[in-house]
Amino acid sequence: MSFTANPFVVVLDANVLFPVRIRDVIFSFAKEGLFRARLTDMILAEWTRNLLRLRPELEVSIRRQEALIREHFEECFVEGYEPLIAGLDLPDVDDRHVLAAVIQIVSTGEALMERRLSEIPSEDWGDVRVDITPREACLDNL
Repeated sequence: MSFTANPFVVVLDANVLFPVRIRDVIFSFAKEGLFRARLTDMILAEWTRNLLRLRPELEVSIRRQEALIREHFEECFVEGYEPLIAGLDLPDVDDRHVLAAVIQIVSTGEALMERRLSEIPSEDWGDVRVDITPREACLDNL
């Protein structure tokens, strides 16, 4: 599926995909071309893992949702970020893959949609210039 080109590009961290209604709105807006959604295999795996931990009885449904995201948003997946992960130092090492994806695409003016802004100290970004915008602000601006 090809989406409408839009210069407003957003890296979706796993935690912005909760709850389901917010996720559906985000992906619907991306599908309509209001912004270009970007995510990674690791971000989607984190979302799946966390949701399965919270709702193990919904495993079949969760796996189906994951497959549908991969199928319908295939072109949204960032590639080539993995080698950057090891060189990054963040308070939460589990967030390095997200920053690596942002670094991989930051030169194109893409942005990170992050729900836990207070958990990412600005000094940890060093010289990297990234627009970290809460999901609510991104959605309000559409």
